[in-house]
Amino acid sequence: MLILLMKLSYFTCNAQTSGNASVGFTLSNVARISIASSGSSTLTLASPSTAGSSINTSINDETKWLNFTSAVASGVSRRIEANISSGSVPSGLQLKLGLNAAVGGGGTLGTIVASTASPITLGSAVIVLNNITGAYTGVGVGSGFRLRYTVSISNYGLLRSGTNVVQITYTLIDN
Repeated sequence: MLILLMKLSYFTCNAQTSGNASVGFTLSNVARISIASSGSSTLTLASPSTAGSSINTSINDETKWLNFTSAVASGVSRRIEANISSGSVPSGLQLKLGLNAAVGGGGTLGTIVASTASPITLGSAVIVLNNITGAYTGVGVGSGFRLRYTVSISNYGLLRSGTNVVQITYTLIDN
């Protein structure tokens, strides 16, 4: 009988209990954007080698990379707009922008609006990337979206020699 009581008391003393702990999560709204560069961008229109030939506009620049990090509230998406914020494109020329497919990163990096196959003419603000939600591109040259700047002639009659510099501002904003 004593052995039976000892066995019952052993099982009774080893009963388990449990406890709970609450853990909260807070993620702030995140919107960071930068342009990484592997050099300066200069689009030089070369003189034709033969009189009567057109000016060569088959030049482009791909030294800049678009990097960003985004965290948005549920149901919200973002876009990136590009805008010439200072300077002006010389009369008779058009500056175009196209994005290559993203390299690296993760999340929902958005939909390219200005692709290298269908570049957008820069001037006033234009959407170049849309429907970004929670995403990151990676940091620096070789990560994110490689930017391609090209130039085209829109009106030969307005062309004048000289050098112009424009600054392009990229803005990550909520849709």
